[in-house]
Amino acid sequence: MLTKPSAVFSLIPAPLRLLGAALVLMIAAAACSSTVVATDTPATTEAAAATTVPTTPTPTTVAPTTVAPTTVAPTTVPQTTPPTTVPAAASAGEGSVATLLDAGAEPRQELRFDYVDGDTFAFDVETTQSLSQVIDGIEGPPAAPVITRLGQSGTVSLVDGAYVLESTTDSAEGLVEGDEATTAQVQLALDDLVGLVERRTVDATGVVLDFILENAEGVDPSVLGPAEGAGENGVALAFPVEPVGLGGSWETVAILEINGLTVEQVSTYVVLGIDGTIVDLSVTTSQFVAPGSAMDIPGAEATVNAWSAEGRGTITVDLTKVPATSSIGVDVFQTLAIKADGQEVELVQQVSNQTVSTPR
Repeated sequence: MLTKPSAVFSLIPAPLRLLGAALVLMIAAAACSSTVVATDTPATTEAAAATTVPTTPTPTTVAPTTVAPTTVAPTTVPQTTPPTTVPAAASAGEGSVATLLDAGAEPRQELRFDYVDGDTFAFDVETTQSLSQVIDGIEGPPAAPVITRLGQSGTVSLVDGAYVLESTTDSAEGLVEGDEATTAQVQLALDDLVGLVERRTVDATGVVLDFILENAEGVDPSVLGPAEGAGENGVALAFPVEPVGLGGSWETVAILEINGLTVEQVSTYVVLGIDGTIVDLSVTTSQFVAPGSAMDIPGAEATVNAWSAEGRGTITVDLTKVPATSSIGVDVFQTLAIKADGQEVELVQQVSNQTVSTPR
């Protein structure tokens, strides 16, 4: 058994993606083109997009060497050519991944995105992530909050009744307050995200029909995993087919494969207000990972003993515009058994993310 804190924390492998970040991304984002955030966190953690994004220093206070693009946000370069066809079965308004829970009060209306062909959009995402952890009962050194700011811009194309949202990450900044060295490491990793391209094809209800990431040659493939998984599994705001009114609610369920873990994510949306094309929503999201699940991490074996991830926040959507205004908080609690170098430790982590998305 390890006896020195420094030895204990050195057991933790390089920073891993935090599922919580992906979670943020899934629930918080700009309507159909929610920011897909994938965050890196120290050592063995992972909890969703989100999105969005911050990376956190490793338990030894060394910042992650691969900052997760807490933003695999809607990205795609205007130069790229959008798909020329969309599967007939996926035509706009034909179905939805959202299950109606309560139709709400009268009057009710169908909520449908109504973007303009050739329209442009841009938004910024800021995420603040804090971390605390205990290994074999030994509290880890304090880690300063990590703040990341990402900018996205893109265009809308109408193709065969579906919307192709293309955007690119045009800015990425990271900050670890009071730690210039770690800030420099975080920024170096974030620099690789600039130019990252995303092409997302959605129908009028927000269902993702196609998702492609491009121009990611400089980004560590393992960093893009959660973002790609979220995009390909349709993680974004989607409306039910049925009309809804004030107080109406619906649920979406996504199954994600991240770092070898099967993660079930359930999001519930409630209508707080409808004023013309402006819709105010509250959202709660949770993730479930079965105890005993093995996590893929480099240089070590990790088993999930306990897992809890909860997110909550608000989203204001203009049905005619791609970016939404949102503020989402996510708390992730996890207990992992980690084996490395012939030794085993128990890692308990709590990671909190606050992500704010603002159109510009």
